[in-house]
Amino acid sequence: MFERAVLVTDLTSGGIILGECAPGLWDLGVREVIVAEAVSATVGMSLAFSYYAGTAESQLERERKKLTERGFVVDNEILSGRAGAQVQELAERRDACIVVVGTEHHSIAGEALGFSFTWNIIGHSKIPVLTVPLEEADGPEGPLGVRGGWSSGLLSHVMLPTDFSDDADAAFGVLESDVAPKAAKISLVHVQDSSKIEPHLSDRLQEFNKIDEERLGGLKSRLTERGAGNVETSLLYGRPVSEILEFAANNGVTLMVLGRKGRGVLAEALVGSVSHNVLRKTDVPMLLVPSH
Repeated sequence: MFERAVLVTDLTSGGIILGECAPGLWDLGVREVIVAEAVSATVGMSLAFSYYAGTAESQLERERKKLTERGFVVDNEILSGRAGAQVQELAERRDACIVVVGTEHHSIAGEALGFSFTWNIIGHSKIPVLTVPLEEADGPEGPLGVRGGWSSGLLSHVMLPTDFSDDADAAFGVLESDVAPKAAKISLVHVQDSSKIEPHLSDRLQEFNKIDEERLGGLKSRLTERGAGNVETSLLYGRPVSEILEFAANNGVTLMVLGRKGRGVLAEALVGSVSHNVLRKTDVPMLLVPSH
């Protein structure tokens, strides 16, 4: 399980209401939280930020206290500069197992230009990243709170979308070893990509379905052998991103586990990976596992 976590807050946008994350982190096995307070070097030097940071720090201190009261060992560090590289260095230095970062909806253009704080963290991370859906808790000027109440029952229904690639195998490995033992229900989902099958391979769909049903069955067997009690498989047809989002919304998914390539923020945005596009559009927490 994920014993030690780096929980990243962006002071320039009001930070995260940390206490709301506690139940979900505890379910994942986190017992020690390093709160990384990130701010760009340029902003950090301004007098306006110095004034604001005092207010933000008071908020963060209250939230850190909530984590301590829930049984976590809590420490904090202030990071200045390029957040992604700084967080990765911190994770390595403190031997963290997982990074936790908030996410809001962003446009593709904004991410491609490097403006996404979340994807900067994800793009640099060599360990799994848990994304926390955020919303404005107290109006536009207030701190960001956790959206949708994900923090309770995070492992009630875990979904693993898989295309049987190396990236998906890496995600399955984390699911198998670190998530499945505590998950109440697991759905293994594969989407037959209609854009690759139609029109020239439509007559082979039944053949492809048989092969992939056997693959899903093999993954299910591995999980049940590890003690997972409620594992279901689903074979869908259509566009992968749309089908994954629809399945998650219609089936009460509380956490998605996906693999991602370690190719950086710009490449992820331009290539338009499944994990990248699902993250942009979903309100479900995601555990993104790097393939390296």
